Amino acid sequence: MKYYLKNFTLSHNARIEITENKFNKLKQAKDILMRFYDFTENYQVIVESYRKVEKAKHDAELDHIIYSIFGYDDLCNDRVILNSLFIGYLASARYFLDSTNRILTKILSLAEVTSFNEFRSSIYNSTKEYRFVEALRNHAHHRGYPIHTLTNHYQQRIGVRSSFLTEFNGE
Repeated sequence: MKYYLKNFTLSHNARIEITENKFNKLKQAKDILMRFYDFTENYQVIVESYRKVEKAKHDAELDHIIYSIFGYDDLCNDRVILNSLFIGYLASARYFLDSTNRILTKILSLAEVTSFNEFRSSIYNSTKEYRFVEALRNHAHHRGYPIHTLTNHYQQRIGVRSSFLTEFNGE
């Protein structure tokens, strides 16, 4: 059997003959690259989910400032939007962690995967924010919404810069 690389360009469609060994190495390298692509794409999903949460929070705050929207229905609608986006963010973070094990076991040695898992555990054990987000994800998945109340604090005085704070309450 003969093995070839094909050069797909506009000018020509050349074939380069390669050995079976070279073909197998290229195939293995392609598989590894595709797994790293999956890994980075999964991370990008987390970042995009977080960006959407922050954007929705910012949009809600801006609407309240500009249009003086402080009604119960408006706050409920904002809470629903923020909860849905925040739950998506938490789920994407969990998916990333779960998919990491699946991906890494296919491209790293058992010792390297074990080392990575130990590193991840040490981060979890030493970072209260990590533990909080994981507990919040667990709560949102099994108990209820992460955001129960939105409270807007808006102040504007003549000659004083206005301030605005949205408070999240996850009672």
